[in-house]
Amino acid sequence: MSEDTNKKNTNTTTARSGRYEFISVLRLLSLMGVVYYHTLVTLQLQGIRLKETIEPLHSNQNMNFPAIGVGLFLMLSGGGLMMSSKRKADFSVKDFYKGRFLRILIPFYISYIVYSIYLFLIGFEFPVYFESLTGVKPSPLCFIFTLLGMDGYLSIFNIPTFTLMLGEWFLGCLIPMYIVFPLLRKCILKHRNLTLIIATVYYIIALATYQYMPWHDVPSYNNFTIKIYDFIVGMFLVEVMDRIPKWTAAIGVALLGFYLIYPSKLPIDMTPSIVILAIGTFFIFLTLEGVFKKMPRFMKVVNVLSAYSYTYFLFHHIVIGQACIYANKHYDLSSNKNLLLLFAAQIVITSAVAVLVKFLSDLVYKAVKNAEKKKAESSK
Repeated sequence: MSEDTNKKNTNTTTARSGRYEFISVLRLLSLMGVVYYHTLVTLQLQGIRLKETIEPLHSNQNMNFPAIGVGLFLMLSGGGLMMSSKRKADFSVKDFYKGRFLRILIPFYISYIVYSIYLFLIGFEFPVYFESLTGVKPSPLCFIFTLLGMDGYLSIFNIPTFTLMLGEWFLGCLIPMYIVFPLLRKCILKHRNLTLIIATVYYIIALATYQYMPWHDVPSYNNFTIKIYDFIVGMFLVEVMDRIPKWTAAIGVALLGFYLIYPSKLPIDMTPSIVILAIGTFFIFLTLEGVFKKMPRFMKVVNVLSAYSYTYFLFHHIVIGQACIYANKHYDLSSNKNLLLLFAAQIVITSAVAVLVKFLSDLVYKAVKNAEKKKAESSK
């Protein structure tokens, strides 16, 4: 075997088993993009800023650019699971489900309890709120949706739930993806190209027939049946990223530039545009991996912040709503400067909450694991 071949195999092994810094950077940027967008939309919905002054800050006629962050987040979720599952000698479906849902649902439960206590203390009218979501008072049995982390997602299908909008629709959309991940993983490992081709054909057909589906009132970019493609693409990309040439970054730059400056409406919906631009962005940041590797201090900060991305995501929409109400009473939010200060304040507040929730979640998670360990030892 030649020296070049040995070097190539070493690089491939490192790429597949080692840490990719650009993924942490992308995850953090995606989250900040979503927070930025939700801040602007909240200002519009609360009547603080007019739609005409808000839209130019996040959209043009062809694209809502922060929405790329949602696509990237799903891609990175699929890709991250793919990489982490391959680091283990034996992949256990049972252990995967158990570990994943403990990590997802424990923070969600803690967030729900903490936020419910806060709302109770300020005199929030829970029955009125829950009924106002769909016009129907939810049955106590509907709390099962909350226990499954699906309440925010199902509420957009006009199903009565007890959602407090923690994790919004995104969490409930992501959970079914975790459920089908072991099957998708098996398909990717055995026939990755064929899996992507089948998924792409399905995606095209699903989009083309979406208007005829019973759930057509729900935007396609919020629907699991459509967004599962983003997840699969992420799984595929991490499998081949050590083979992706650097010149693909030029494709990413060209795509982003085209969507920014093209003067007319494109004959393509926003949903596939999100996937296209998310892939292009992935190519750009993959090429920058070497740059991030040379910035250990910067990456240390990024990796710490990325560790709190999930708990941050759970609460960010809540903090944004409350912060906008408070800021509108005390500051002039027609000023873009004050808008930026509001955005910064939201990041600080949500970060503090995210750290607290993760700390509490880790304590509960360790307690559960210790209890399981003692039980296993006692049964021997």
